[in-house]
Amino acid sequence: MERPELDRFLMDFANFLVGDARHDLWIRSIGSETTLVWDRHNDVYIYGALETVMLQLESLGFPPGTVANSGPHKHHYRAAFDEDARAVLGAFDWRRTDLKPEDEQLL
Repeated sequence: MERPELDRFLMDFANFLVGDARHDLWIRSIGSETTLVWDRHNDVYIYGALETVMLQLESLGFPPGTVANSGPHKHHYRAAFDEDARAVLGAFDWRRTDLKPEDEQLL
């Protein structure tokens, strides 16, 4: 999808993506082969053009440094978001690939 379509998707489902932890979000740039992962633990991973992403984050006001662990957390699977979850899965003809063993997470 093109960037405007991605932006619309993220805006349309922002409440679900922030408020429910049943999915990880993987976004891959075909052009740069960079992948951003926002997982259900609320961690963000960057694979690929790390220095480019770091420069972009700094330009947005995010300084380099270590992020403190916020401590124990809970995964919220909220029934109120069930319809949103179905809408996300029905929004596109998703291309699914199996995770590599190193990508799999423990609950």
